[in-house]
Amino acid sequence: MDAYESILDILSRHADGVPQSFLYRALPFSKSYISIVLRELERRGVVHRVRIGNTYIVRLAKPFTKSFHGKRLVLGIVWSSEYLFLGHFAKMLRDSLSMDLDVKVYPNAVSATLSILMGDVDAVLSPLATQLYLYPISKSFKIVGGGAIGGGFIYEIGDGAEGVVASSELSTMDLCRAVASERRLINEESVLYFNSSQQAIEIARGRGARNIVVWHPITYEIEKMGGKRVGECIEFEETKHCCTLAISDRVPPEMVEKIATIYRQSIDVFKREPSRFLDWYSTLTGIDTALLRDALKVYRYDGELDHKSIDKLIRFMNIKIPHIQKLENAFYKI
Repeated sequence: MDAYESILDILSRHADGVPQSFLYRALPFSKSYISIVLRELERRGVVHRVRIGNTYIVRLAKPFTKSFHGKRLVLGIVWSSEYLFLGHFAKMLRDSLSMDLDVKVYPNAVSATLSILMGDVDAVLSPLATQLYLYPISKSFKIVGGGAIGGGFIYEIGDGAEGVVASSELSTMDLCRAVASERRLINEESVLYFNSSQQAIEIARGRGARNIVVWHPITYEIEKMGGKRVGECIEFEETKHCCTLAISDRVPPEMVEKIATIYRQSIDVFKREPSRFLDWYSTLTGIDTALLRDALKVYRYDGELDHKSIDKLIRFMNIKIPHIQKLENAFYKI
């Protein structure tokens, strides 16, 4: 088990908590690394730490589900108009596996991807770049399928702060920003990160950046404010896979294969009936159905993984630790 699972395993067996020093002694990880993990668990509300004298008592703040029960698939997604095929996916899971789909919506790529590391979800649809950056933390999931292509754009805010580029962090938008900056398509002196669609809109409204990289339907609000579209992320091969499906290692391999197969099939069915579940998706995300119809013209879909573009993405990210070849283990061989 990785450090996250090991800590949660111990705490699940000690309802009243344990001294933090006990975790240092009981686990084969460095003291500093365990401290980092505990801070992250505490930030996400998974554990509580109470100081007593010279030590901390650590206990679970909420139940941690380590096992996959097979009757329900909990899926995390990033808030966007991108996953319009999910209604088909939910129906096919129910029809083929008698499995319900429970969707949790997260405000940004990092929080969505961390949700699978933390055991909050069984699967996640989040940016491939985010998944590859975070995979080495625990190696507790496998990337099994593609998804939407496109949907990200670079805008110029006429009187925005010169040299400042706004983007969501460790995401496809961040990757698009980096490629555009390297190719000198935008002037980047500093980066201003936003953590939600509302923060992105506030930055644009306050003219806090000259350029902003956003996805649909945030694009709609940026254009209403006079933002000028100056680039499309899909122009860069590195950003071909906006978001991909990753499934937790807690899900048995034979079930991973079944879910991945149904997932890819659902995208094919969706392309034949793209409007069928728009109202369902609107209820799920709060995005107006009219904007979702517009999204059908913005995104393309492919359930398969394009390993040529993935290789180009990894090399652009220039990951050295762990070695680039280790990232191959992030992909499930079906």
